[in-house]
Amino acid sequence: SSSSAPQLLARCVSGDVYGFTFEETLSVGGVSSGAPVRVGYAQDMSPSLSHLGYDGVFGLGFPSLAPFSSPESLQPSEAIAAEAGIRNAYALYLTYEGKAGSVITFGGFDPALLGNKTVGYTPVVKSELHEKHGYGYWSVNLRGFRLRGALSLSFLPSTATVIDSSSSLIVLPPKHRQQVFHALMAVPAARRHCTLTPTQMECVLLTDLSQFPTLELAFPLGGAAHGNATGDPVMEMVLTLSPFDYFIEKEQAPGGYILGIGGSGRDDLVILGDVLMRRYYTELDREELRVGFAGESLLVRKIDRSTPLGESTTHLLL
Repeated sequence: SSSSAPQLLARCVSGDVYGFTFEETLSVGGVSSGAPVRVGYAQDMSPSLSHLGYDGVFGLGFPSLAPFSSPESLQPSEAIAAEAGIRNAYALYLTYEGKAGSVITFGGFDPALLGNKTVGYTPVVKSELHEKHGYGYWSVNLRGFRLRGALSLSFLPSTATVIDSSSSLIVLPPKHRQQVFHALMAVPAARRHCTLTPTQMECVLLTDLSQFPTLELAFPLGGAAHGNATGDPVMEMVLTLSPFDYFIEKEQAPGGYILGIGGSGRDDLVILGDVLMRRYYTELDREELRVGFAGESLLVRKIDRSTPLGESTTHLLL
């Protein structure tokens, strides 16, 4: 059965998706959903999403994000996990631009892709970004954003930070974006080879990225399923990105780069897109209400109270 007129399928931070809903039995990786589940077929979407070419909506967030979903019924991804007898968790492995091999794994991290990477988890929290202030996006606490030795940003508690696999860049509010631009332009190599536009930093004939600082993102450790919604009060997980991660090389332009940190017109929104998710294998764990990251450069350490990073809210949206 299907809806008779286009309706709102999903309200994303970066735009809305409209279309029709259907009840259908799904099969993913040879596993059937069993009973029919309600899914969406995308017919129209906001201009900010139109370049993605969505065919449908297969939600990995919480049911409240899809206006047509019913809290009493299984989500498509939840039904697949239940039929397969695996954990209600999903891992996303994103390859670098132009390379094949990106994978989503039902049941959590794939040991073959995980290898010897260090793993850390941070609790999912209820989000003010969602109108019901409940579980919707994959929301976690981000303690701050630091360019090592150059800049430490603090965000207002109302700031929403979205980890979004459909966004290529790290996106900051205008004020913070300009602070990052000015900190990076102080690097000698940037003064010689880079220029600023209102929303971007572009470089030509840049051969020494090692002059630029390491980027650090810090999160509390833990999982929310057992009442630890605020995470470990002593330990934190730090994700580091080198300039080789946060600068994006232009195709067919040796020495040409754009900064993988841009800006939006909103003062209350940060997006951490593929720049982060390509560096860290990411797990969304519905059972333990936590988000996991895995990577060789992931650090677990005691919280440094002498250099507070500030707080904001991070959302994992897919």
